[in-house]
Amino acid sequence: GLSISYFDPAPQGDHALLKGIPKSGKVSEGSKQLPAVAVWYDGDGRGSWKPCVVLARRGTAKLLVEWADDRSRQESLRLHCLLEHEDIRAFCRRVGVCLRARTKAESYLRYNLFIDNMPFSGNPVITDRQVVRIHSSAMNTERLQKLKSSASMESLMSEVTTEYNRTINKMVLDAMLVDHAHKDGFRDLDLPKPPRKAAAPFLGTITMPVYDYRESVAAFRQVTFIDQREVIAALESVRAECGKVVGLPMFQNDLIKAMEVSEFSRIQNEQSKTTSQALKRVWSDKLRNGITDSLADIPESGDMYIGINDRQRFEA
Repeated sequence: GLSISYFDPAPQGDHALLKGIPKSGKVSEGSKQLPAVAVWYDGDGRGSWKPCVVLARRGTAKLLVEWADDRSRQESLRLHCLLEHEDIRAFCRRVGVCLRARTKAESYLRYNLFIDNMPFSGNPVITDRQVVRIHSSAMNTERLQKLKSSASMESLMSEVTTEYNRTINKMVLDAMLVDHAHKDGFRDLDLPKPPRKAAAPFLGTITMPVYDYRESVAAFRQVTFIDQREVIAALESVRAECGKVVGLPMFQNDLIKAMEVSEFSRIQNEQSKTTSQALKRVWSDKLRNGITDSLADIPESGDMYIGINDRQRFEA
């Protein structure tokens, strides 16, 4: 059967438990040894627990142990070896998880083996209309159209036919596992039960929770002024001025004649200087004026009043 080491959920957690044990699998004089008990198998394959010491690691799944009675050495699975300082409850849970996972894996393998060995005779064949739809979906480019009459297309259709028949056999086997006179013959299959289908609703609608729009708007207005007319006008003015900046060039890129490097550098410096001055003087003034003009009509008694007429306070 499958080794339970393949289903170990925490092989990396042994680093702390096996600290000091060589990883190379070779035993050197003076190396650390860990007392433990491990499963020993006799000539008939029957196992029993015997005391031993762990000498070295052999990968992540095996250990090299030395039996206490005759000093013989043998490889043992990590999950067949309980260390002296290891929590026995955690060890048992770990082994139990592996055994349950192996049982399910073997069931899935056996289930797929049944499907793979079911005959195709008696299954409904793929109709010509279905074959045409497959061709049109698979050969949807000019390059693929050239393969329509080649061996590649025949191989593709053979694979499609095999998968189609296997799907039909899977549906038949699933129906037998649910309700059939011979379903008791599949007791060894430990498969999860199919999910129950939810009942069809009487109406094709979705129940939505109650939403109080007025209460939500009131809560929003308590923490922001973005819904006020003056703020909206100020934001619109800022957006318009920022949109104009996109069209301001920092460099002269429409030159069409050859020139010296010094002349080219002078032109670019002048363009950069012009744009920089426009941003610092004209654009910043328009931006500030747009904000102040939009917020100028706010009454002093309002919650939004920030003393806009006080120039020093506003600019600070």
